[in-house]
Amino acid sequence: MKSKLTLSIKGDVIQEAKELAKKNDTTVSQMFTDFVESQKKMQKKLAALNKVSGSITTNIAAEDGEDYGDHLHKKHGWE
Repeated sequence: MKSKLTLSIKGDVIQEAKELAKKNDTTVSQMFTDFVESQKKMQKKLAALNKVSGSITTNIAAEDGEDYGDHLHKKHGWE
């Protein structure tokens, strides 16, 4: 179901949005819809990432006293 939405936006931003929509062969309404949907997807991804955040320590594979970055350089020969 489609509904109308009124927004208060500066005139120059409206013009930029219209030009961008025309350039991308879409509408300002569709750009707004795409933006909101992408934000919703990003929030879901961030929530999932936050759940596992901190579960892997940076020194998991490093030898005692070795920085993980140094470990990766040694392991992969990045010099």
